[in-house]
Amino acid sequence: MPPADSQAPTPSWDDLRVFLAILREGTFAAAGRRIGVNATTAARRLASLEASVGAQLFSRTRDGLVPTAAAERMREPSELIERQVLRIQRRVAGGDAQLAGRVRLNSTESLAVSFLVERLAGFRREHPDIELELTTGDAMVDLTLGHADLVIRHRAPGTGPGVETLAHVDVVARRLGPIALAVFASEEYLRREGVPEDITDVRGHSAVLPEGNARYLPGSSWALEIAPQLRTSIRTDSVGTMHAACRAGFGLCMLPCFPAVYEAGVVRVSDVVDTRDTWLLMPGDLRRVARVRALWDYLLALFEEHGPVLAGEVAPPGGDARHT
Repeated sequence: MPPADSQAPTPSWDDLRVFLAILREGTFAAAGRRIGVNATTAARRLASLEASVGAQLFSRTRDGLVPTAAAERMREPSELIERQVLRIQRRVAGGDAQLAGRVRLNSTESLAVSFLVERLAGFRREHPDIELELTTGDAMVDLTLGHADLVIRHRAPGTGPGVETLAHVDVVARRLGPIALAVFASEEYLRREGVPEDITDVRGHSAVLPEGNARYLPGSSWALEIAPQLRTSIRTDSVGTMHAACRAGFGLCMLPCFPAVYEAGVVRVSDVVDTRDTWLLMPGDLRRVARVRALWDYLLALFEEHGPVLAGEVAPPGGDARHT
């Protein structure tokens, strides 16, 4: 006699996809937005999966959906299935020679806002049939889960948490070069307070200081070490806001040497204080997809062209207060 559950339907990929989205987002609505279905469909898919496996997978609470022990046992095998499905999709796409379709690029927010967006317009002019999707964040993106086609990060492969530390994962990585950090100030502030001769002795100066997660960015140690000497004008957890505050004349500020930082009267007042390597990552399965490769090649050329400025070796004309 067959076991009682022999007629239970096999869980479908559509149901497992919803299950993983709920695990990651915590509500039907957020899970649905993540994978492009409405909350009602997400709830129906979960009910179908629970019927298939014969177990309740989430507890409904006022704070959202909390995974049960059964859900936690399903997490790892479901993610393995997800990776295999994405691998199949990429293998099929691997023969795609069309310079058309969507390419998803993930970058840190400061790099996207202060460097990439303006220059990606050139890529669009060269490839009008390629749609760009640009997302930002500092957390490592798991390329095996299909969240992005290309990722730019300030972390060498194998040196931190993330998919690139797994030996069995096929990830293509290229070093784009260093991005330097130095101390900047607005010309208006320097006219008022003077150019500091030594950035380790800035008594009496005001500064824009990092707060929250920004305290852990490369170069932030300078600001934290000399903070007792300073009159703090403003603290913020955003590199973009730090740049805006520097531009507005709040005081000295540690910033990456992006070309855009030098605009609107902001000039450099120090040597390079710190650097962070920049890496471009791509799932190996996408290396032969023409539209992805086109953006990959464009980014390599872009960073090579602007490498001396990004590395802090040179500044745009009039961008260094020490040489004016």
